[in-house]
Amino acid sequence: MGQALATVQPVLEAFSKKVSHMGAAGSGQTGKLINNALLMMNQKNVQDILALASKLDLDLGALTDLLLSGTGRSFALEALTGAVTTTNADHLNVLQIIDMDLFAEAMTSLGQDIAAIDDYARAGASGLPFAAHLIARVPHP
Repeated sequence: MGQALATVQPVLEAFSKKVSHMGAAGSGQTGKLINNALLMMNQKNVQDILALASKLDLDLGALTDLLLSGTGRSFALEALTGAVTTTNADHLNVLQIIDMDLFAEAMTSLGQDIAAIDDYARAGASGLPFAAHLIARVPHP
């Protein structure tokens, strides 16, 4: 860790739970973009498994409680039981698509082929409203 980071670390820690030195200038932003893409990919996993469970007529509330206490738990699933609601999921979807636009632009400018990641993460963002309705047991419009 460089001296500059050590000097400002107390200030940064006031705004963030975790502060890490990622590399050269811009690396932290790249890490944040990767984090955002991973969240949306995890959302897609949650959506797929909840859709399957719904088709199997499982009690999604009981299943969600089980998954949240088991090895399959994830922040994406936790968010669907709290921060993500049927009321705000459409808005969050818009913000996540903006995040993916930034991710795709940054990764492409770095010479990376992220087409598969981009498609999967965008599907996770786009499916957020459906997942929120599924968890809330409210029909999706």
